[in-house]
Amino acid sequence: MSEPKQQSKLPYIATAVIALLLLMAICAFQLRINEVAVVTTFGKPSVVTEPGFQWRLPWPVQQVRLFDNRTHVLAGMQEEITTSDSINLVVRPFLTWRIDDHLKFSKSLGTMTEAESVLRSSLSSLLGSVFVNHKLGDFIGVDRLSGLAQIETEIRQAFELPADYGLAVEFVGVSELVLPADNTNSVIERMKREHAAIAETIRIKGETEANIIRSRADSVGSARLADARAKAQDIRSTAMAEAAESYETFSEDVDFALFLRNLDALEDAMGPATLIVDPSMPPFHMLLPDGGQVKDNINE
Repeated sequence: MSEPKQQSKLPYIATAVIALLLLMAICAFQLRINEVAVVTTFGKPSVVTEPGFQWRLPWPVQQVRLFDNRTHVLAGMQEEITTSDSINLVVRPFLTWRIDDHLKFSKSLGTMTEAESVLRSSLSSLLGSVFVNHKLGDFIGVDRLSGLAQIETEIRQAFELPADYGLAVEFVGVSELVLPADNTNSVIERMKREHAAIAETIRIKGETEANIIRSRADSVGSARLADARAKAQDIRSTAMAEAAESYETFSEDVDFALFLRNLDALEDAMGPATLIVDPSMPPFHMLLPDGGQVKDNINE
């Protein structure tokens, strides 16, 4: 008797479990760590950011919409644009974006698909308007990285979306930039001519500056040489005047003057080295006891 009773209870248990699951599906939701929920109660929205199990009132009292809170990457389509020097380029842009205001986003765009459509359209319209202000040389050559960085900055600064969209664009970049195959050769030849002209201009400027530097150096050198010659002449004139005064003084007593000159010469000749000299030759005759007589004999 007990076994048929237990079997008769199984449908009730299964029904209760199914009803409980339905109730939980209607009255609860799971919020992931990378999600934000917008809960609308009788038309009044509110934001729930705490991840985990959340309770809710069944529809139509409350409605729950879940939005991804991460930063997203949107790849643009390949587009052919024209630079300021009339060169066609094929460019593929991209951008990173996120939902900044979930309440505004839920009221205006509402879906990720609609948001990507709006962003892609805005990116496409800005691309040509910014590239048209730059030459091909800004993207090809030694400074191409800084040129692309400048382009990306200008696009980002010009990127404006309606405030009620609730979107934030964090970065704009160019992932691909190529020349169309039909005009690659002509563009390369044109770039060669332009770079040759730039090189010639730099060469002429360098030669001009070098000539100016040489002229200045020659002028400074001539002035310094003239100044040195003038100073040398002054020194020579001063020395001759002093010598003339000395000769005038020595002429008053020639013997005493010769004696002083011999002493000076002897002092200059004497040193730590050993010398072998002829005592009959001035000024070494001053070392002899009768140096004065030798001097007189020599003078005679």
